[in-house]
Amino acid sequence: MLPIMFATPTPPCTPLSVSNASDIEQLISIGSALFDALHDDILLHDTHGVLIYANPAVFEHLGVKSGEDLSRIFSRAQQVEYQAQVQKTLATKQVHHMVYYIESVKRHQHLDEHISFYPIVNQAQVLLGVMAHRINQQYQQQLQLETKRTQRAYMRSLIDNFPYPIWMKDEEGTYLSVNRQFCTEFGFEHPRDVLGKNEQDLFDAEMAAQFKADDIEVMASGIDKRVIQKIQRVDGSIYWGYSHKAPVRADQGIIGTVGFSRDISEEIRLQSEISELENEYALLVNSLPIAIMVYNMDKRRIFVNAHYSTLVRDDGRHYLGKSPTEHWSPNIVNLSANLFEQHLQTVIDTGEPAYFDMIFSQDQAGQSINDVKMIPRRNKQGDICGVIAIVQDVTAIHESRQRNEYQAHHDALTGLPNRLFLSEKLQEVITRCAQSQSAFAMLLLDLDGFKSINDSMGHNVGDTLLQQVAQRLRAVTPEHAFCCRLGGDEFAILLEPLASVQHAKEFATHVLQVLHQTYQIDQAEYYISASIGIANYPLDTTQSDDLIRLADTALYAAKDAGRNTWYCYDSSLSQLTERRFHLANALRNAIAQDELSLVFQPIVDIASRSIQGVEALCRWDSKTLGIVHPSEFIPVAEHTGLMTTLGLHIMGLAFDAAYAINHATQRLIRVSVNVSARQFNNANFIDQVIALLRQNQCQPQWVKFEITETLLLEYSQEVLQKLNRLSQMGIMIVLDDFGTGHSSLSYLLKFPIQQIKIDRSFVNDIVFNPNSAKLIKAVIALVQSMDKELVAEGLETVQQAKLIHEYGCRMVQGYLYSKPVKLPQLLDYAQQNYVIPH
Repeated sequence: MLPIMFATPTPPCTPLSVSNASDIEQLISIGSALFDALHDDILLHDTHGVLIYANPAVFEHLGVKSGEDLSRIFSRAQQVEYQAQVQKTLATKQVHHMVYYIESVKRHQHLDEHISFYPIVNQAQVLLGVMAHRINQQYQQQLQLETKRTQRAYMRSLIDNFPYPIWMKDEEGTYLSVNRQFCTEFGFEHPRDVLGKNEQDLFDAEMAAQFKADDIEVMASGIDKRVIQKIQRVDGSIYWGYSHKAPVRADQGIIGTVGFSRDISEEIRLQSEISELENEYALLVNSLPIAIMVYNMDKRRIFVNAHYSTLVRDDGRHYLGKSPTEHWSPNIVNLSANLFEQHLQTVIDTGEPAYFDMIFSQDQAGQSINDVKMIPRRNKQGDICGVIAIVQDVTAIHESRQRNEYQAHHDALTGLPNRLFLSEKLQEVITRCAQSQSAFAMLLLDLDGFKSINDSMGHNVGDTLLQQVAQRLRAVTPEHAFCCRLGGDEFAILLEPLASVQHAKEFATHVLQVLHQTYQIDQAEYYISASIGIANYPLDTTQSDDLIRLADTALYAAKDAGRNTWYCYDSSLSQLTERRFHLANALRNAIAQDELSLVFQPIVDIASRSIQGVEALCRWDSKTLGIVHPSEFIPVAEHTGLMTTLGLHIMGLAFDAAYAINHATQRLIRVSVNVSARQFNNANFIDQVIALLRQNQCQPQWVKFEITETLLLEYSQEVLQKLNRLSQMGIMIVLDDFGTGHSSLSYLLKFPIQQIKIDRSFVNDIVFNPNSAKLIKAVIALVQSMDKELVAEGLETVQQAKLIHEYGCRMVQGYLYSKPVKLPQLLDYAQQNYVIPH
């Protein structure tokens, strides 16, 4: 019998591994802690079978309050059976079960219950009691029901949120279920507007018949069907739909169909475009002006395009299915079939592209040069499955490359090799001579006076002259020698083989003789000479750069020796070169170290001996080299590019002196400054002049700029604009060394020249040379007729001064009146306002 009352609640749960004396208390404690929250019924019995604990679910299940008598719920037979199962479990320590019926007070119904009995033992396997466990079937059923409801909700949500229409129909074609997208797609407000209806109720006759036929086929075959068909939306628009329809099976067999569809119109459109593009690509491949061939792993052709047939002048179909050795074009002149197959095999073996040339004979057109590129052909898995060969005609490119290479290595004007070609050729000759222990000579040639002819007679005459010089050099150069134009009027000859140094000298003499003969250009005769510098390999050096440098040094010496001659390099010339090198380096530091200064030579009125102006002349007293004459350092400055910087510095000193002179005398005395063509042609020259005038507080009317004919040789709008700008500012423009050029008179009409200085070379001869006297008279008369001022330079004797004055020249300059003096002495002269001839 079950006890009818429960004991007082026990303390909190303690570990089960306790002594036997406290087994009952431990069972109650454990039961309270573990089972109070369970929905299943739990009852604990001690070793005598007495009920010592029932969890709250027991009272909830039976519909009674905690502490009430539970015995009335059981019949006596059930109580006996229950107690028997408890005792059996205690006796056997095995699990036992029973089924019984009870009256639920709470629900007023009979319940069919299933109870399991479990023995309870401690860690020492000592029996402590029995636990009876009844599963709460109603709770489990409720949980299962809730789970099913949740699953159905998820399934419904999944179906309704599926982006494609989904439906299920019975075997009669009646719709049992559809999702929201189905309604949206076909224009129904709610699935209930569809359920219970068939295709004929919902769609037009054509679509309904189509859908019905599909369902019948699926149910009859039991196989899924995939179909692409046109579907009409509710708005009347038509799209391509992909539908998947499947049979629905139950125990009794196929009971309907289920399916979904999606809009694949865009895919159809893209597929159509792809198909169209494939056709276009196929047409393109066959229209390309390149040959394309595809080979399989057996090196047999499986594709050739139309251009290949044109290239080999044969029907391309003859090549399909055959290897190169089985069918090879006789028009391929540089490559055998075996070699071509070797290239194919290499690409197959290595997976790397191959490149080579293929030359085809082209009947009367000669030959065509073709680039061949072989690349591995791979399948979807990336494995090599053949080779693609692309053949492109590069004849035009090859010819263009040859032209470009020729142009890069040859002078466009004369057709001779150029400086680049010389560098390559020189290294080649040095290597060859080093191996054969032979010699050769490097000759550098520069035309004497070419610039004057080119500038005065025009570039057309100058270019024609250079072409005729090149023709003569080409004719005189031996077969194995090398002649080139370095640029401008400079040429070079590599004389190889060289029997001796004397051989080079004799050859140079012969070249000078050939070049110094008359040149006929536009029915006019011209004469020109040349200077030649010679350096010998290996006598002078074995290095290519040194060879050119030494020949250039010898050329410089030839020009210094009077031109129209040759000079063979020797060690003494190195001293001259070294001197110029040290001059250039020292000149770079001369400005910073304040080594440059000015002296001034008066320009005098020949009648009154009054000072009309002064010419500023630069002097250099180097801390390392001593006093260096302008004739030595000015050419170095021009050659090294220092002239612009040097000219600006001298101009600043002259402007400062002009301020001092004009403030001391309180009358206008202009200071002449020599301006080189390089300095004048600087893009910022005018701005530099303005800045220096402001910096030195110098008025423009205190200054004269002396320019030479070199600046005016070629009429230039830019030169004219600059000279006009200077003249408008108040700076006087003076033409120096008048009469030494070829077109001097024309300058007086073209440019704003206010003063002209007659070159000292004419003044020196007027006493003893009647022709010079006549020329001076003519120049003075011409200049005076143009209302220009005239200054005669280089007067050294009283006789010269007397004649110049008689001829009508009023202003003179020279040692007769004063050597160049420093500023303090000049100020003394200026304050006296006259000088006494020496």
